[in-house]
Amino acid sequence: MKSSILQKGRVIILLVLMLNYAALSFAIQSSIVTISSNGFIYYRPAPRILFEDEFESGDFAAWNGTCSVYGNVSVKSLNPYEGLYHGLSKTTALASGISYAYSYVSLSPVSEVYARAYVYINEGLPLDDNNDRFGLIAFEVDGHLQATFRVYHSAGVDRFNIIGFNGTGTIQKSANNIFPVMGRWYCIEFYIKIHETKGEYRGWINGVERITITNINTSRYGFGVNRVRFGLTSTINVQHEVEIYFDCVAVGTRYIGQLKYTFGIIGSTSTNPSLWNFYWLFGNQSIDYRSIVPSEVERLEDIERF
Repeated sequence: MKSSILQKGRVIILLVLMLNYAALSFAIQSSIVTISSNGFIYYRPAPRILFEDEFESGDFAAWNGTCSVYGNVSVKSLNPYEGLYHGLSKTTALASGISYAYSYVSLSPVSEVYARAYVYINEGLPLDDNNDRFGLIAFEVDGHLQATFRVYHSAGVDRFNIIGFNGTGTIQKSANNIFPVMGRWYCIEFYIKIHETKGEYRGWINGVERITITNINTSRYGFGVNRVRFGLTSTINVQHEVEIYFDCVAVGTRYIGQLKYTFGIIGSTSTNPSLWNFYWLFGNQSIDYRSIVPSEVERLEDIERF
């Protein structure tokens, strides 16, 4: 009996040690960029965050302001991605014309900037006609709109799309293998590099770079982004109401990426009520976790943040 208990104790201790080693190994591997031939270890630099807000203040106190025409922007607690609150932008139906409802953050002019937000389209899709569109994140240079990450209706399909100036003309490109739908959260990150010949626009969706535009002239209005818009930055020719939620906003000088969690729970409590036990356990121990439904898992990248 005593021997059996000791053996069980060794197994438990071994399991704990193995789990600790695995956690340490994962932490190291996840932070290393590469190991050079001379043996030095290089770590991924942390993003230099210029601004971030998860709306937990319940208002726009952290922002520089809001703008709306034929719409409104507010802070609600209807369906946050994280915490208790989120931003909400809503524009009214217009057969022809422009409406908008967004909040903005002002910057000391920077030539390169990344802007990330979690976005949930609650109303507005599908769009009706080709060229109907609404913006989600936009960059201003010297007070002028330079580039927009948007939802755009083309060839009968709603698409994620980037449009921006290339010199005095415009250039645009759509993502071809992921499409916007209502009722799910997307992590959207938008990047701009201001340069006369090597300018860039890039867009990531759920941690994967989906849109890339390089070697263009992004200096039409100057050489520094001085404002970033989040929400419905412009709704054009949309004949019905559009409403989006946005949360976990960040602006930085390096790639920001998706939020990371210690654990992930993939499933629905409506079909598997026992998942409530995990919610209670993690919440009781203040363990960081994220719950998603199976339909949100489309690629390995969707669960790599756990």
